[in-house]
Amino acid sequence: MPFFTKYVTNVMGFAAGVVILALTFITVVDVTLRKTGGSLPGAVEWSEVLLVFAVFLAFGSAQVTGDHVSTSVLTSRLGPNSRRLLRGVAAIIGIAAVVVMIVVATQSAMNSIAVGEYRFGIAQVPIWPARVIIVVGLVVFLFEYVRTTVRQFRDPMDEGAMNSELRMAEAALEAEEVNRNES
Repeated sequence: MPFFTKYVTNVMGFAAGVVILALTFITVVDVTLRKTGGSLPGAVEWSEVLLVFAVFLAFGSAQVTGDHVSTSVLTSRLGPNSRRLLRGVAAIIGIAAVVVMIVVATQSAMNSIAVGEYRFGIAQVPIWPARVIIVVGLVVFLFEYVRTTVRQFRDPMDEGAMNSELRMAEAALEAEEVNRNES
């Protein structure tokens, strides 16, 4: 496993899991208190900000494991060369889109830090840390996206580099073969 994936991406994925546990705890406490006539002050505001942490901390990890949403409706019907070409074009478009998102998110984060942006409600919750995490999560995702894409083109049959699209296509072929054997 590459150093960056092991010590940055996976740690961020673990941190996302911890944030999800914190969100669960906040929700359970808030619901429990509401049943007794109270509420947890700032639960909604903190939940909104922490949800951003949970999502963007996990982006890179989802890319490494192939857990992003994908479909093989078109590519499963193509030959290997056409599939590689289409996936290459899609990767270039995807990488360009992520770079644009990083630029826009960085500008937004810098502005948020400069003005000390807060989420106003029952509790004043700072938003700028969430905006910074968006940038960090996107940068880690971009690194892993480029790394896994290059790895897939170097050795498309490498088990660790296969994404969920290829795994789904293989599973469909195996299921079809099993059905033929049973008939």
